[in-house]
Amino acid sequence: MTLRQRWPLKALLSFIILEVGLYFVPLPDWWETAVFADYLYSTRIMKAFDIENQYNSMGYRDTEWRQGARSIAFLGDSRTFGLFVEREETYAEAVERMGDWQSLNLGVPGATTFEALDSLVPDALNYEPFAAVVCLDINSSLIGYVPRAQASRRSDVLSNLVRSFSTWIFLEGAWHSFFSERAPIIPLDDYEMQLDLVFQQLSEGGVEQNILVVGWTELEDYPDLYTKATYDRYRERSRVVAQRRGIPILEFTEVLKQLPVEDAYIGEHNIHLSPRGHHKLAQAIVSTLNAQ
Repeated sequence: MTLRQRWPLKALLSFIILEVGLYFVPLPDWWETAVFADYLYSTRIMKAFDIENQYNSMGYRDTEWRQGARSIAFLGDSRTFGLFVEREETYAEAVERMGDWQSLNLGVPGATTFEALDSLVPDALNYEPFAAVVCLDINSSLIGYVPRAQASRRSDVLSNLVRSFSTWIFLEGAWHSFFSERAPIIPLDDYEMQLDLVFQQLSEGGVEQNILVVGWTELEDYPDLYTKATYDRYRERSRVVAQRRGIPILEFTEVLKQLPVEDAYIGEHNIHLSPRGHHKLAQAIVSTLNAQ
């Protein structure tokens, strides 16, 4: 092997070793906040080898959806996805069991109003739901170096492919640590505008009933990632949008007030609903749908 052949091979082997090593290094919080992991090809490949059949062919944590069924779309983040509980225990599944309809669980960890407009709403409208339940407040308020609008869309093949490599992740992290300032990944005014557009597109797509779910806020402050005061401003803008459009609002705190915190929530920081919490929220959703 010539010297000219050895150098490219050494560079390739060094890159592979670095990729394998960095794969086991925890990602910085700001990067996980700013970049939507579900768009990355590393995440898509993992889903393709899903041995527990957790995901359908659309890439969502649900069974296969039927065209023509009377459907309810659930647009949300990890709370809708059902982190820390079984798929059958999510409020989307519970709502399906409570009525003559099909639940479309479009909950994806990390999702914001940006991804809702980019992919969740279009995917939902393909199945012509008669109702939609939306909960997208907390991730939209998180603080990071990269605004979501700069973190690529689902159709951005090259940027999503490049960002799938661990080496790029840490190079990007080093760059932004030196040259960027932290800020909410979706500015507050943009969040209000995007949430309003979510409901507008749902209505224009034939959705007859909408429900806004406003999340839980009694969380510990992490100033470089999350503060209660910031989150409360996003929750209030959510209410403003819903009230302006005449959309019913379900508040986590109101729906779950009869349950102790340790019974209503589960997992780190008590952000996510327990099986009991999911069931209580499902009951409130069904009651709201029936009342409209």
